[in-house]
Amino acid sequence: MKIGRIGHILLVERDDSVREATASVLENAGFAVSPVATADEAVDGLREGERPALVLSEHEPPDVDGSALMRLIAERWPFIPVVLCSHAMTRPMRALLIGQGADACFDKPVDTVALVGFLRERMGRPASDDIRRCQSSFSTRWHAQGFGRRRRRHFTADACQPLDTYF
Repeated sequence: MKIGRIGHILLVERDDSVREATASVLENAGFAVSPVATADEAVDGLREGERPALVLSEHEPPDVDGSALMRLIAERWPFIPVVLCSHAMTRPMRALLIGQGADACFDKPVDTVALVGFLRERMGRPASDDIRRCQSSFSTRWHAQGFGRRRRRHFTADACQPLDTYF
């Protein structure tokens, strides 16, 4: 099992160059990364006992779509959050994926400063000031402990400060 200074991420990306670049950015940020090309490889790793702190997957892997991978992980390993990325991430798609249980959704190409900031915060590590001043936007949702409420955190492009809402 890989252990980074911050946490272990299972990265699912079909494009070799994007997978290598993303893994390099995450490793330089202090994460341990297990890069795989397909959802099947990711599931095989999980079945063999790999326990990442988070799965970062493209929404369009070659074998299974990100929604199906997310549902499979939620059924078998509900303690592992899933973050999805897509070239075609529209507002309705983002809302649908978050409603289905995605921890967060990012547009591709991914703003690496925003991604690293989100991952650090998600894994309980403070984001540095330069990440807090990022120039992108993303939203995420967490399950509140035991109450069934979901917490949505919005980061706006102008301030990049979280605005928490409960619903």
